[in-house]
This record gives sequence, structure tokens and C-alpha cells, in this order.
Amino acid sequence: MEKEREYKGFLSAVSEALKERALEAVEKKKDEYDSGRVMGFNESISIIQQTAQGMGIDLAEIGLDDINPDNDLV
Repeated sequence: MEKEREYKGFLSAVSEALKERALEAVEKKKDEYDSGRVMGFNESISIIQQTAQGMGIDLAEIGLDDINPDNDLV
């Protein structure tokens, strides 16, 4: 059970960091490089969300319930 808590904490921390950096990247987007970076965040967060949902993990538990990559990360 301890390992499960560690993995959940790890996934939550990584997800929150990705979300924070992704939203910062959208705000600072000014050229093609920045646009590509935002798209990379879009893909990464989408994959994490889809995989979590497919495994029955509530997105709120990993801090990704309040972001929609296709709307927020463009």
C-alpha cells in the first residue's frame, strides 16, 4: 500500500508540474518554437489523461481534471 501511495504522489506531482509549465508556455508563446512546445505539452497531458481514464483513475486525483488540452493548450 505504501508503494501505491508513492506512485500516486509521484504521478500527481509530475502532472501538476506539466500542467503549470504548459499553461506558462501558452502565455509566453510568441514564435514557432513556442507553438511546438505548447503542442508537446498538449500531447503529453492528453496521453496522461486518456491513460488514466482508461485505467479508471479519477483525473482529480492526479490534478488534471481542470485542464482540457484541446482548449487550453493551443
